[in-house]
Amino acid sequence: MAERKKIFYGWFLLVAVWLVTACSTGMFVNSMTQFQKPVCEAMNITRAQFSLSASFISIAGMLLAPFVGKIFEKFNPRLVVTLGSLLMLTGWFGFSFVPDITSFYVMAIIIGIGSSVSGAVVVNIILNNWFHAKKGFAMGFASTGSGFGSMVFNPLGSALIVNFGYQAAFRGLGVCAVLCLLPILLLFVYKPEYKGLSPYGESQEDTDTVQEEGCLRAEALRSPRFWGVCFIVFGLSAGGVGIFSQMAAYFTDIGYSAAQAAAFVSMISLSMAISKIFFGWLNDRVGTYKNFMVITGVSIVGIFILFAAPNRALAYLSAILFGVTLSSTNVMTPLITVHAMGSRDFANIFGIVSFFLYVGSIVAPPFSAVVYDTMGSYTFAFFTYAFLYIAALVIGVFALKGRSAGEKRG
Repeated sequence: MAERKKIFYGWFLLVAVWLVTACSTGMFVNSMTQFQKPVCEAMNITRAQFSLSASFISIAGMLLAPFVGKIFEKFNPRLVVTLGSLLMLTGWFGFSFVPDITSFYVMAIIIGIGSSVSGAVVVNIILNNWFHAKKGFAMGFASTGSGFGSMVFNPLGSALIVNFGYQAAFRGLGVCAVLCLLPILLLFVYKPEYKGLSPYGESQEDTDTVQEEGCLRAEALRSPRFWGVCFIVFGLSAGGVGIFSQMAAYFTDIGYSAAQAAAFVSMISLSMAISKIFFGWLNDRVGTYKNFMVITGVSIVGIFILFAAPNRALAYLSAILFGVTLSSTNVMTPLITVHAMGSRDFANIFGIVSFFLYVGSIVAPPFSAVVYDTMGSYTFAFFTYAFLYIAALVIGVFALKGRSAGEKRG
């Protein structure tokens, strides 16, 4: 009888990091909105003060992102991920005990520090190490964890708050977070060679050659191609988050009921989840350059169709296409980084690229709100984001054209 072929270990890691994404983004960031009213009432604070907690999570992650690669070089990666996970859990459980908003901010910063070394940035570093073939699918699938986490933990958090109070809800979701993080702590292996394996799609004899292709961080910092990638990532992040943060308000502004607006937002989220997997799969079929052109082109169309959303049929179409727009950041950021710079020093280079991803997501929502408060509509903000996407598309022609620095030759 022929020997039964073992399942590649990287697939188990993919499931584990999917759960990490569901927890670190889907719960710790996206479900925070459920706690806004009860925390504001309990601490006698404004909604703006509460919203700053999400900003502190992002800012802490943004400041540490450029150093993630160096941290993994200097310290045991398994230990770093374990400590990061414990910090995230400490901050989340801490929310249920702190008596004032200052302490609440401290817990948010602790979560941000932990997520920087065990959250979404590290997920893409691990998948880049383990997958050379099917890299697009792996990264696209992993990023859907955030949507799944939002879909599950938002209603669960709401139900716990209604029945037991917000403090018990933080603790209840915290138990779920422990279960989500446990698989990565048990299965974590930073690189396949640590288990005597090769990355998926590579044979043992050519693994070392592929890993040496690409440039080091110092070389990348001197490369216009690298800074082009950073601008692209900033533009995609700012456009996607800047519009999505205002979607419910925008649809009600143009005449839809709150329930209809919520339905459109849900459709956007569903489209985003499907798009992440589809465009990850497409990347493996047509290559990163063509995939980037397609997803960015569709995204631009999606933004412009938002202006025609008073028409109900076009509102549905705009929701579907904007789901593609929103998925473009998560799918393309790691893929265009490795395409342009290679895999040789991906962890250090991707950390810097992620800094610009954070910047876009932090500055865009308040910019959208200021535009609305000043002009009475989102038109100027939406045109600004469309321009950023068009500029990203043009820059991508020059920064991403040609063979990847990390592709296998032959």
